[in-house]
Amino acid sequence: MDIRFMEASVTITLFTALYLLCNLPMLLLQTSANITYFIGTDKYQLQNAVYGWYGLVISRNFLTILNAATNPCLYLTRMKRYRAWFVGMISRKCSSLMSHVTSSRTEPSE
Repeated sequence: MDIRFMEASVTITLFTALYLLCNLPMLLLQTSANITYFIGTDKYQLQNAVYGWYGLVISRNFLTILNAATNPCLYLTRMKRYRAWFVGMISRKCSSLMSHVTSSRTEPSE
């Protein structure tokens, strides 16, 4: 099997697993809340409180931000071209910042 194909398959699998890990709890909580509401059981008020605290705070906010924050890390670790581009951009920005700092030190202030 081609090594590049295998690497691409692993990368796609990792991104999919991360997406599911971060979004599946919200889907399950929403489905559970809807089923409990439509059945009309007495547990709806308790589940609504749990859904309000756990579902919205952790699943919706924290896990969504975690997914967005870890995607660039996966890109950097799995894709050589992206890593090379990123390192090049950082080194260019650092060198331009250093040249700006050193040039501002040598210019006389008015």
